[in-house]
Amino acid sequence: MIKIDSSVSLIEKGERALTRGAFTEARAHYAKAAHSQSDISYLRVIIAEIDSCIKLQTASQKIVEAHAAMRTGHYQAADELFRSAIHLNPEKAPSLSSVQAALIPLMQTESAQGKQKVGMIALEEKRC
Repeated sequence: MIKIDSSVSLIEKGERALTRGAFTEARAHYAKAAHSQSDISYLRVIIAEIDSCIKLQTASQKIVEAHAAMRTGHYQAADELFRSAIHLNPEKAPSLSSVQAALIPLMQTESAQGKQKVGMIALEEKRC
């Protein structure tokens, strides 16, 4: 009986966390409940749905971070963030492919500028 009461309490905590959008916290509560009540199969379904929400949320965050990286001229970092977002949410690939294509010349310029900067530093060190 105590095991069931504990599981119900964990499920209620999970539901409250979901209501707040705290997916990681909700997942932890549901996982604890599923561990103690392994015969309740719907908990595994809920956990899988939460995992899916976390992936989508993370993908969206990576896209926001990628756009911020682009605004600051960090094009290679932006490309990596877009790739991570697509890996987490493949449905984003069509909408991000044109942005990634536009990044190619910008990444090449960024790389050339980085090499030029390293060369200038080496030249200055030789002079000293």
